[in-house]
Amino acid sequence: MAAANELLQEGLVKKVLVVPPASLKYQWKNEIEKFSDYHAIVIDGTAAKRKKQYLSFQQGDFSFCVAGYETVRGDIDLIKDIPFDCIVLDEAHRIKNRKTQLYKALIQLQPQYRFALTGTPMQNRPDEIFALMSWIEPEVLGKVSAFRKEHIVVGEKYGRRFIDLGYKKLDTIREKISSRMVR
Repeated sequence: MAAANELLQEGLVKKVLVVPPASLKYQWKNEIEKFSDYHAIVIDGTAAKRKKQYLSFQQGDFSFCVAGYETVRGDIDLIKDIPFDCIVLDEAHRIKNRKTQLYKALIQLQPQYRFALTGTPMQNRPDEIFALMSWIEPEVLGKVSAFRKEHIVVGEKYGRRFIDLGYKKLDTIREKISSRMVR
């Protein structure tokens, strides 16, 4: 929130989308309005109501739009043309799988600034950090095929071919992403 607030104050952005878990939407709104001079609108309710809320966000005095992950996924056709300058993902590990509809929806949004907040950037596999970084800054880890070739050990197991057997060069991943992470 502080980074988005700073970008707003510097005039670098006008419209910010915050995507938290649904249970935290109103908490985000309250925190934004408590700690900044900006107003936030929470997207909630029926499809017709949400459509009106998006329109109010675009035309109104709102700098922050707060919508849960499921809402963004379901409303992607409504919001993909809204000119969000900045997107903040809270609990961003929710997009750790590039094959999910949620990831595919969020990748359609093309803000200039992106923030991914998570306490668990990689739980089990390097592919998870690749998904997060490919949303944040795709150039950092490159193309998925090159990434997999460099960091995933593939082989045969139990009669199945092309199975992920292990990982390698994890220190290289850490080096590439370290300047983009705050602990």
